[in-house]
Amino acid sequence: MKKIVLTPISIPRLFVGARYGIFALGMWCGIGQIELCHAQGTLNVDATISAVQDGGVYDYTIELNNPSGSPAVGTFWYAWVPGQFYLGTEPSSVTSPSGWSDSVVANHSIEFNTSTAPLAPGTSATFGFTSTEAPATLYASSADISFVYTGSTAFSGSGEQFTVSPIPEPSSIALMMTGLTGAWFARRKR
Repeated sequence: MKKIVLTPISIPRLFVGARYGIFALGMWCGIGQIELCHAQGTLNVDATISAVQDGGVYDYTIELNNPSGSPAVGTFWYAWVPGQFYLGTEPSSVTSPSGWSDSVVANHSIEFNTSTAPLAPGTSATFGFTSTEAPATLYASSADISFVYTGSTAFSGSGEQFTVSPIPEPSSIALMMTGLTGAWFARRKR
């Protein structure tokens, strides 16, 4: 089935009556037949963050995943939504994938962007930073709230707010396993 490509100029010519035009445009957008309605696609990224303690600092690693069917990502802004900066302390030693640049903004968020190597659908990329902020403090704050854009700068192209999910520390997993084992023994004793 061929998609219809409409430009803002061709829409008034195609739909003469306002009532019928709005209805028809809504129906065509709803069934995905007009590129204007789906030009950027829907961003649907997810990300995880993990930390490793190195003396008095923590090395954080963020894995950003762009699933198949989602448009390419050109900007990833960690611990930020428009007007809000969420990191408690200024990060240092920020790292980004090849072809990407990074900058610490307002001492409380990190902007990663590229104009040459966007994160393609079906791929992932690794970002990192070092901070004195402990994982428990970082994860308890709103630092997991982040934003991505299809363009190479913030506010360019489609954007999406999403949450970066922490990967449980090995000690947390061991504690959970100990609790489950204890519950199993207690139930078995009865």
